Amino acid sequence: MYGEAPGQADSGEKNEENTDAAKKLQRISIGPVSRGDADAVYAVCVSRGLVAAGLYKSEWSV
Repeated sequence: MYGEAPGQADSGEKNEENTDAAKKLQRISIGPVSRGDADAVYAVCVSRGLVAAGLYKSEWSV
């Protein structure tokens, strides 16, 4: 479409992708990271309700 970046989906395609994405779960591993970065990721997970839903997991290396 006019005015969109190359490779960018139009609104109809974005809605379809969002619907498909809502049906799938994804596991994301990040790290190792600093304590500050870990705290920032945790804060985002709290704000999105992932911690309350039991979908956030953290492991500390020794």
